[in-house]
Amino acid sequence: MTDRLDRIERILETTASRLDQVAEQQKINTTAIAQVNVQLEASVSDLVRLFLESIEEAEADREAIREMQLEVRGLQSENRRILEYLSSRNGGSSLT
Repeated sequence: MTDRLDRIERILETTASRLDQVAEQQKINTTAIAQVNVQLEASVSDLVRLFLESIEEAEADREAIREMQLEVRGLQSENRRILEYLSSRNGGSSLT
């Protein structure tokens, strides 16, 4: 009977020791997961910031393109007027 009790006691001690090891590993894993979550949140925040900056830059580029298009249209109109003027001075002959 004593051998049986000794064996049960060793099993319980081994089980308790393993449970302590599992609990310690769980703490380590929980800490690691928390650190990964912090890094992930920072990465997502950086990505969102970059995305928003890209949108703002694209909008600024579109506005610059619109302004350039207006300038080109103005130059085209001015060129047409010059051609019409020169054409009328040369007696209606086409310069194009």
